[in-house]
Amino acid sequence: MMPKPRLVGFLLAGALLAAALGVRADSRPAPGPSKGGGPWAKQTTVRGVVKSVNAGKLLLLRDGAERKEEMTLALDDKTIVMRGRKVQTVKDLQRGAPVTVAYVEQNGRVVATRIWLRSPEKSAGVPGGVVQASGR
Repeated sequence: MMPKPRLVGFLLAGALLAAALGVRADSRPAPGPSKGGGPWAKQTTVRGVVKSVNAGKLLLLRDGAERKEEMTLALDDKTIVMRGRKVQTVKDLQRGAPVTVAYVEQNGRVVATRIWLRSPEKSAGVPGGVVQASGR
């Protein structure tokens, strides 16, 4: 017996949604915060403009007074870049692009965990600096 096309469509949509939201396939709970600043450590979010991207690092000009404060963030294979709901790559980060970056401190380094590309018209006039700190 062949599955109905409508059922297959719902199952496929559910699988795509789960993948987009990062739902784990196994039933084990996610690990909690670690003293070493592991991937589940407390995250902080900052807004700014991309000054440069190269060799595994992002140089960000933080939003705020005259955008003079620079911040360097490490990029690794776990860094996720998003534009809206679409996953992008680090290559999509262009000089001058407005971004919001979630980062953690790991072993003395500031590591970007997620980067959201913002549209320039939506980010104009947004006060900057550190936006939020949240536990994961």
